[in-house]
Amino acid sequence: MTIKDRVSERRLAAARTLLGDPRLKIQEIADQVGYLTVQSFTKAFKMETGKTPGEYRAELLRVNA
Repeated sequence: MTIKDRVSERRLAAARTLLGDPRLKIQEIADQVGYLTVQSFTKAFKMETGKTPGEYRAELLRVNA
């Protein structure tokens, strides 16, 4: 695993945790975990999880409801 891969993995792990807080906007989460744009965050997130951040959040909130 490259350093770039490791950094991306850590960013996305943090994002998955933050997505559990419905008060945070996806833009805010992207900023907090180090992505410059929501588009790049969404692309990386979908490649990693197979879901957009919004889809992941909706599923997470349904499970925890």
